[in-house]
Formats: sequence, structure tokens, C-alpha cells
Amino acid sequence: EEYKEHPEMFTSTTLAHAKLEDIQKIMQSEEYKAHPEVFTSTILAKSKSMIRKLPILFELAKEYNIDDYVTTKFLLFAPSQIYALIQYLINNNQPLVINNKLNPIFNCQPGLIKRRYNVDLKELMAICPFEARETKEDKHI
Repeated sequence: EEYKEHPEMFTSTTLAHAKLEDIQKIMQSEEYKAHPEVFTSTILAKSKSMIRKLPILFELAKEYNIDDYVTTKFLLFAPSQIYALIQYLINNNQPLVINNKLNPIFNCQPGLIKRRYNVDLKELMAICPFEARETKEDKHI
């Protein structure tokens, strides 16, 4: 059913790395329903880890009023990385949103963040640790 509606999402990479049940969970999630435009085959290919990450990432985005600006690249970061980057920007009086888009730092891989912004994400995560939050699924366990 999902393939019929979104054949572009079912690439060979997606099918090689994700289980159909996990893809279905993602596509039935509140996050997908609210922001289908940021869900790509790359996200679905990582669906096993995304199932846990997505609610946390969107909760963080909502907490900092950037949920309307979330991008695919934003979703590929770990919640601890996103939290550290948000704290870095806030502590350095930098905007999280510029010209109606997320700050460009959220579009860079960690190595590029180091080269372009001189920010070591691993060090930043040690300085600004993220305390894991329970997801809806964790609360039912």
C-alpha cells in the first residue's frame, strides 16, 4: 500500500536496509503525517533507528520553536548532536532560524561543521550533554 502511494521512497537502498514493518511505522507516525516533505528514501532506509529518534528530534525542534523548519539533514543527526548544536547557537547569540530556514550549521556533516565553523561536535556534546527523553513507546514499557 505504501509503495503504491510513494514509489519514490522505495529505492533499492531503502529495501536493502529497512524492514517493511519499520517503514510502515515511520509512514504512520505523527511526525510523518505532520511533515511528509522531509521524509525521503534516506530516512526510510534508516527506519530502524529513526523510529526512536524521530519523536525525540521533533520534540526538540518543537521545544525550540524550529519544528516548522526541520529538514531531512536535521533528521539525520542524533538528538544529542542537535541538542548540542542548539545550545551552541543559543550560547553564542546565533539565530536558530535565518531567512525562514534553519541555521546552515544544521545542514553540515560533523567534519564540515569543524572546518567551516571551527566547532568540534564531539567536544560540544561533552560540554552540552543531552539527557535522553522517554518516547511514547518507552512510557508504555
